[in-house]
Amino acid sequence: MKEHRYPSFLTTSCLQDPCLARDQDPDSFLDRITGIIHVGANSGQERELYASKGLRVLWVEPRPDDYEKLVSNLKNFSNQKAVQALLYDRDDVQLSLNIANHGGASSSIMNFKDHKLLWPEVNYVNSIEMTTKTLASLVREIQLDLITYNSIVLDTQGSELLILKGAIPLLSSIA
Repeated sequence: MKEHRYPSFLTTSCLQDPCLARDQDPDSFLDRITGIIHVGANSGQERELYASKGLRVLWVEPRPDDYEKLVSNLKNFSNQKAVQALLYDRDDVQLSLNIANHGGASSSIMNFKDHKLLWPEVNYVNSIEMTTKTLASLVREIQLDLITYNSIVLDTQGSELLILKGAIPLLSSIA
């Protein structure tokens, strides 16, 4: 079975039941949901897994290069769509998105801290200025149905709590 990494996630199942036991399949929560908002999409590496579970997926990716690749990768997945956005706890904040050297996979608005201890070869090589929006604003803007999209995966290299703060008006709909 292919390994999938979910650094941080919040699901209705996880809120109702004890979260994953150490020996439980980390993808098992996908069997209990109908749709997922995946923030920090990169190129949509989990698209096949999500499709195999019949999930509707909203992918959110800030990096322009990754977003273009993501859109291309989703062409054959009619229940999956992508938006380009930098999510944060407030709307309309100008932030630098730091771009990492290994294909951008560790790009973040945060500075490296303990990450450098584990992966000293990863460095920021560039940055792009972006305007933020909250997950609540994005959901309103695209009129996303939270009854269907009832789970969130966050893979944003340290800004997960900030994104959740910007999603507070939505969390009761998801949970």
